[in-house]
Amino acid sequence: MIAGIALFVAQLVLAHLTKKAVPAQISRKPNYAAWKLVNTLNVSNASRLWCDIEPGHPYSQESMAWAAAMLDAIRSGALPISAKPHATKEMIAREQANPGWNTEVTRDALRAWALKHGHCPTFLRE
Repeated sequence: MIAGIALFVAQLVLAHLTKKAVPAQISRKPNYAAWKLVNTLNVSNASRLWCDIEPGHPYSQESMAWAAAMLDAIRSGALPISAKPHATKEMIAREQANPGWNTEVTRDALRAWALKHGHCPTFLRE
């Protein structure tokens, strides 16, 4: 019984130490100066930047909503995709009909689409 209590106390101590040992993530804004030099963005990166999240970090509900809006705009033709140099017309049509998080758009096309809807997120400002 004493061994069981000692084991329980040891688990509590370890759990408490583990919580303190995990560093808190520092929330920083993206490096807009660098991202403004990127001419072509995929939907994943653009939706995160739209919401002030550095690409590569977990997406938020807000960035997921913007990604859905971008994907819908691509499907409808309101937001043109940036075709890859080797892509055939059939490949471009297929990607536009079924875009994904890696579908690319140009900064200019994204800015025009955003302004048309009354938005101008920081990463698209000149």
